[in-house]
Amino acid sequence: MLKSIYSDFGPYKGVNGKVGTIGGCFEYTGAPFYAAISALKTGADLSHVFCTASAAIPIKSYTPELIVHPVLKASDENPELENTQNWNPEQINKLTKWFPALKTLIIGPGLGRDPYLYEYMMPAVIAEAIAQEKLLVVDADGLNLYCKQKDVYKGYTRTILTPNEIEFRRLWEAHMEGEAPQNLSSRLDQEIKQLDPQDPSVAGVAQLSRALGNVVLKKGTVDIISDGHKTLCVSSEGCPKRSGGLGDILTGAVASIAYLAECRNIEIVDAIAQACLLVRLASLKAFREKGWSLTAPDVLNLLPSVLLESLSN
Repeated sequence: MLKSIYSDFGPYKGVNGKVGTIGGCFEYTGAPFYAAISALKTGADLSHVFCTASAAIPIKSYTPELIVHPVLKASDENPELENTQNWNPEQINKLTKWFPALKTLIIGPGLGRDPYLYEYMMPAVIAEAIAQEKLLVVDADGLNLYCKQKDVYKGYTRTILTPNEIEFRRLWEAHMEGEAPQNLSSRLDQEIKQLDPQDPSVAGVAQLSRALGNVVLKKGTVDIISDGHKTLCVSSEGCPKRSGGLGDILTGAVASIAYLAECRNIEIVDAIAQACLLVRLASLKAFREKGWSLTAPDVLNLLPSVLLESLSN
């Protein structure tokens, strides 16, 4: 499957994917960096980051490979925005003008929870992304936004949600009207296995996917991916240490690999499973080298060699 996804190179820059990551604020600059650079490491040709002004210099300092745009507006950095009368839809144009050049958007890593961003800017940005039919990968604060703005991605099938256990339960509580999620435990021993969506180990993920009209990747000891009809589980051994940034690396890999798969008419659930497996292999290899000293850069640095090995086998 992975060889089919990486079957050929595009004839010019950008054909293999142009990814935009929307996130990054004063407190959180690592998350958008890991997501954006992981997309490059797994095949994308260009990677942009759209962040607040306070986050732009740190992110740009991490690497020259990212194209950084300090265009997000937050009220904690712009006190005049605390008065909602100062909301001007033209403020989103500096961001959305790039959308025609982008294939995939990652929404949420390091976004923060500024009220102005949540209530005004991000809903308008997301609406424009959907209008332009972009592939969306939603993580972290992008998921929290979905709990508060309940229609923001609903029904848009080209949305991939990537919650961990806690984020999944928040989404469930926000959208499923108090209905208790079914058992999500799994004892699978195969690397990738397709299950019936009614199986109790995955039914909750498939159920939420059907209700929202989005693809759901529930990250955990076992990664469960569902589009509401087809459900896959990835349970191969990964890193036992859950360092900050590992989820963002997976988000970037999903964004890149899912786009490449779409171009080759490969089902998106299959593509996400391959991204999960790839990051698990890199994480395990890094843990065997670094042990409990492992941090996210150790995994990021091994992605290229693990990808190359996987394609060679």
